[in-house]
Amino acid sequence: MDTVGIILKNKREELGIDLEKTSEDTKIRRKYIEAIENGTYNQIPDVVYTKSFLRIYSDYLGLDQVFILKRFFDETSPVEIVEKYSSRKNSFISFFSNNMTFIVIVLVVALIVGFSTWGIAKHIFSNQNAQYIEQPEDQEKSIPEETQTTEEIDQNELSHVSITEEELEPIHFFNRLRVEILADTSNNGNCWILPVVDGENKSSYTMRNQVNSASYECEKDFRINLGNAGIITLNVNGFAIDNLGDNGEVITLLVSLEQENSITVTTIKDDVITDTKQFEKNKQSP
Repeated sequence: MDTVGIILKNKREELGIDLEKTSEDTKIRRKYIEAIENGTYNQIPDVVYTKSFLRIYSDYLGLDQVFILKRFFDETSPVEIVEKYSSRKNSFISFFSNNMTFIVIVLVVALIVGFSTWGIAKHIFSNQNAQYIEQPEDQEKSIPEETQTTEEIDQNELSHVSITEEELEPIHFFNRLRVEILADTSNNGNCWILPVVDGENKSSYTMRNQVNSASYECEKDFRINLGNAGIITLNVNGFAIDNLGDNGEVITLLVSLEQENSITVTTIKDDVITDTKQFEKNKQSP
């Protein structure tokens, strides 16, 4: 049975279309088209993009999208996961069957302890309430007439509060790095994220729906790979950085702190440095 990549490649060659024209017409990068045709899906940032590329590519070649996606899922569904799940499920059931008596005893003991604790707590609180009610009536607390009410205090305090324009300015600092990632997911946009904090690889994830922001604290440097730079904005130590790339564009950003004097933000596309921004401690502007 032919794989998805072979089916798409054969159809493209049958139509006499080369990879360059296919990439130009579909707006899918050539390396991703080659990855699909070769079956090396791990070269594509995320399965979300893989499915999207398959829909666009199959429609471009006049093939059935549902058939192509179903074949893709059949190819990539790991059979061993199903086997492991079944094995764990059987082990779980076997454990409960062999230890039912012990489990019942543990539950009964837990219920007894829980009710005993609740009874003791109820008794303690009842005594405290009784002592409070039995206080002599002659121990009334007097409130001085000159004491201000809560409303008066709030009004007097607020009358002395003033906010200057300097306090409204963003606070910039250079003793560490704080990177905040903001994603505009209002139009069902999503972005694959792969962060590296001070040289330590973190788990990748996808910003979508309600997951549209994240922040990281670093000592010296921060690296991030973005799968859809067009919807991403960064805030680095109070400096806003936008226009990182086009929608669907994959880029890498390097953020580094230089001896608490300056911050450098470098943009890399296809292994080529395309932009560099620098924020100096005294100048504080790119």
